[in-house]
Amino acid sequence: LQAGEYRFSGPARPRDLVDRLVRGDVHYIPVTVPEGLTADETVQLIARLGLSDIDALKRSLSRADLIRDLDPGANTLEGYLFPETYRFSRKAQPDAIVAAMVQQFRDTMRELLQEHALPADHTLREIVILASIIEKEVRVDAEREMVASVLANRLKRRMPLACDPTIIYALKLAGSYDGN
Repeated sequence: LQAGEYRFSGPARPRDLVDRLVRGDVHYIPVTVPEGLTADETVQLIARLGLSDIDALKRSLSRADLIRDLDPGANTLEGYLFPETYRFSRKAQPDAIVAAMVQQFRDTMRELLQEHALPADHTLREIVILASIIEKEVRVDAEREMVASVLANRLKRRMPLACDPTIIYALKLAGSYDGN
């Protein structure tokens, strides 16, 4: 028999119950984390779904040890919670939820790095930050490459990026972003 939470929509025969328990047809809560959320916004979404306490989830964001082999300077998991649809049990622990999201980031990065090497003049953190800015700046996928090129050129020239996502992120961290 498989441990877990099961959901039944109506009466069932004992044999059907046993079959489901043996198969492990466990009830999971789907969580879709859209692209562009900050780590704080991500854990707020998870907490609103009733999966965990917001304070416990926020404490889990400090588990930089989960990513430190890829980003030795990391002190939070900001940028490393991969946007995806996950399935968690109602009793999932905050550390397990966050670890699953970081593992999805790691798996995706491993696949990408098999096709494309990181530029020698940038760290993984810099690439993640730039990708996050591009994600927020681009409205149409076809513009992604052009926006990335513009931002890369500004960085090479040591120019300010001068794009809304950087200001919005700073305002969010300061707790003063009102959506305008």
